[in-house]
Amino acid sequence: MKHWTEPTGILLIRIPIDWQYLNSAFRDEEESSPYSFQPYDDSIGCFQLSCYPLEELAPSVANANPQGIKKLDWIESNLDDSEFCTHLYHGALGDQA
Repeated sequence: MKHWTEPTGILLIRIPIDWQYLNSAFRDEEESSPYSFQPYDDSIGCFQLSCYPLEELAPSVANANPQGIKKLDWIESNLDDSEFCTHLYHGALGDQA
């Protein structure tokens, strides 16, 4: 496994050694969500990760938890259609969603 750190440093994840980071870093452009990863070879899709302030995505949850979310719980949903098979997991920890 290798490590990838979200550009502002709020998240560190481990990704498989044979996966690549897809977001291109161009001069004078800021990297932003979603961050995408996929295997170097024979990829049929990608893994995307987004990080946003909880206050931005779920203000009522942020207001109800002024000290931040203490425990991460993942909620799963599927957004499948004729072109894509999408599995979505979302949750919040601290002040991030």
